[in-house]
Amino acid sequence: MPFLHLDDADIYYESHGEGVPFLFLSGTATHGEVWKRHQVPEFSRDHRVIIFDQRATGKTKARSERLSTKLLADDAAALLAHLGASDAVVLGHSMGGRVAQLAGP
Repeated sequence: MPFLHLDDADIYYESHGEGVPFLFLSGTATHGEVWKRHQVPEFSRDHRVIIFDQRATGKTKARSERLSTKLLADDAAALLAHLGASDAVVLGHSMGGRVAQLAGP
């Protein structure tokens, strides 16, 4: 299983398809699996779709109880850097939208 190992968390992620990177950010307390029903099959036809479990969700393990929009945005930015996907299209739902606004360049 692919993980991005940070100082205080191991972020679980998946990458599907090839092309322009497309990062999906879930809403509060929702893991990345939610994107697999419709978005991953549709957009992975011509994009590299990246989904992940934010802190306190899914397979991601945090060693700290700290949680903030800024911290989640830092995680997303670190994941994009790790994957060499700094030019990604970023889409977020609900809290994921707030995270997306902070995760940009």
